[in-house]
Amino acid sequence: NLKPINAVFYPTGNFRFRHKAIGVDHLETAGDALNSLLTHPDCNAIKCISLYNLAVASFGQLDFARSLITAWAVVERLIDVLWSQLIRTNAQDNTARFLSPPTSGKRAEKLKSNTMTASTRIEILSITNLISEREYLEIEKSRKARNDWIHSLKNISHEDSISCAFSAALLIKKIYGLEVQTKYQAWGSWAE
Repeated sequence: NLKPINAVFYPTGNFRFRHKAIGVDHLETAGDALNSLLTHPDCNAIKCISLYNLAVASFGQLDFARSLITAWAVVERLIDVLWSQLIRTNAQDNTARFLSPPTSGKRAEKLKSNTMTASTRIEILSITNLISEREYLEIEKSRKARNDWIHSLKNISHEDSISCAFSAALLIKKIYGLEVQTKYQAWGSWAE
């Protein structure tokens, strides 16, 4: 028995507050998305979406470095989710697996630990087709921008910031089944 509600938007700057009704269909969609995240096997699903929203807000404030780094945190977390899925799948399916990682012992623990770099995990996920070529290219572009910033504090362009958020959005859709829409789309760089 949902009913439309009135929301108040608080824009930045010298604008006045404006009211806008939120329809029942939007409330139901939001409720379904929240339920999906709350029941998802990844216990950090809500945190990832929250961080993604922070990246979008940072972009809106023209803080491209914070936007990129926050979006990269989401990308790296979701790469970890896919990596765990790969390890789990290969441990269960001894006949159809592409790679043959050990399922016990020191080597298995090494694969499950944080000693495997994001770059290595991304390459293996690409080779095993757990991420598409498109996802791979976007993630690699984002990883390079993140590394350039972290190692030299190089300025982050809005294009690099958008690219990293797009990488996160692709992985959010792949893992959580959610289409995230953001202010980034207004910039036109990756709007579809």
